[in-house]
Amino acid sequence: MNPAAYRLPYPKLREHQLESIQWVAAAKPGTPQIGEMPVGSGKSPVAMAQAIYGSVIVVTKSKNLQVQYGDLFPDCAVLFGRPNYPCVHHARSEGETAADCRFGQEMHKCHYHDECPYVVAKNNARAADRVALNYWYWLTTGQKWQPHTLVLDEAHNLSDMVLDWVGTTINLKDRERWSLPDFPGIEARSSSPFLNQQNGDPAERAIEWLHTVAVQAENKRIELEKRHGTETVLRQRRGLESFARQISSTIEALETKPGDHWYIRSGADRFVCKPLTARFDAPRFFFTNRPKVLCMSATIGDPQAFSKELGIKEYDFRWVPNQFSPQERPVRILDCPSMGHAATEKNPASWDKQADEIAKAIKSIPSAWSGLILVTRKREASLLAERLARRGLQDRVWVTPGADAGSYVATQEQVRAWDERRTRYPNSICISWSLWSGYDGTEEHFVFAAKVPFDFIAEDYARERMYYNQSFFLQRAAYELEQGLGRTRRGVPEDYDSPEEGIVRGYVAIADGSWTRIKKYISKSLQESLVY
Repeated sequence: MNPAAYRLPYPKLREHQLESIQWVAAAKPGTPQIGEMPVGSGKSPVAMAQAIYGSVIVVTKSKNLQVQYGDLFPDCAVLFGRPNYPCVHHARSEGETAADCRFGQEMHKCHYHDECPYVVAKNNARAADRVALNYWYWLTTGQKWQPHTLVLDEAHNLSDMVLDWVGTTINLKDRERWSLPDFPGIEARSSSPFLNQQNGDPAERAIEWLHTVAVQAENKRIELEKRHGTETVLRQRRGLESFARQISSTIEALETKPGDHWYIRSGADRFVCKPLTARFDAPRFFFTNRPKVLCMSATIGDPQAFSKELGIKEYDFRWVPNQFSPQERPVRILDCPSMGHAATEKNPASWDKQADEIAKAIKSIPSAWSGLILVTRKREASLLAERLARRGLQDRVWVTPGADAGSYVATQEQVRAWDERRTRYPNSICISWSLWSGYDGTEEHFVFAAKVPFDFIAEDYARERMYYNQSFFLQRAAYELEQGLGRTRRGVPEDYDSPEEGIVRGYVAIADGSWTRIKKYISKSLQESLVY
């Protein structure tokens, strides 16, 4: 079929795209669809094509992805949150945005309402039948919209985003900043009968304290509104608005569904209240009373684990074959032992065995190539660099800045430093703990996953979350692993091998024997590309 029939600006559809478009269009009302669509399969057109049947809203994780939708489809209205639009009031202060509107939620009372860039963008989005929002906007206010088709892009992130939205962590700095009452003493979540008997129900005590905090936040808001709108005051207002919204979402979730799926701890230095699963909150945010919802991602993994975590009881799943054959995108399994903490404690020689295998693999590929080695801890990066240096790679290995204990370097700054390093030494090997996702390795030719990125269960919350849902603990590790392995293959032919011509354009490998724990949870595309 001609793509123009779906208002798509392409000369022809990619393989499997038409079937995916028709599959979404034929969705059973009230039954969410889950689509595993590999990089390069054309997820965006599948979503945008639904506009010929009615309005479609695509929700993405980042502003960059929203902009991509707007660039690819000129009739797609892109709407960001209010802080992204300048205030045009005549009495505005420097740096003031629509989020600082002196009329609050009653922006219509402003004399400059019709000229407000945020209002203009919102009205355009309301009138459009193709819209791109981000998840934070959707969770804040977008749920009031009723599109014909709701598309949740990068859906493997849904659980984490829901938990971040619903959960609250308040530390001493926050308490002092907003003049909050002392933290209540809560030692366990509500699944502990002993603590329930001794100290009362943790959820009830958390709700009571959070309501007090909400009142205090409102009083602080009123106080700030009376002060002159300097940049400092504006920052305080923005911080307070975000803080108050977080408290409100946690109270709403606790009052909607208390129970043993909550992690609640509070003591002298902090208050933590987070759900251990998204299954009780995700439905009301995304699925309840929504006729057509498409969850799409390149890495759905096990659809049962995915749907259970999000509280989806009935769903329709579709796997889209990768446009590149397994032979064009091999992922090699190096002969490495398990690199988990317990395994390496028992057998310290595993570190040297792994370094041997990684060094051997690197020396088997063109020496002019640059690439990435992904680890899960800062300390691991430095130690692996030392081991590889002893194996003849000392002039090539480089660790991203911030590996020193207690130091912090923003990921953006790490990427900038890596670009500079690679410019000076084109065949450098970057060892990083922070580039598992969000980085396009367009110049790099290889990537090694030196560890399976399991959650760090030495932290109480991560450990409780693992105990609550072991399968999704493994699924999350699979998501992160796939994200890392995909840094150098971004869906364009130049990233893939050509076996017929004997051309090898890259090298992707797993250097941790514990990957077998998550084999069930990786995508079908990755499973079929594995080379042992």
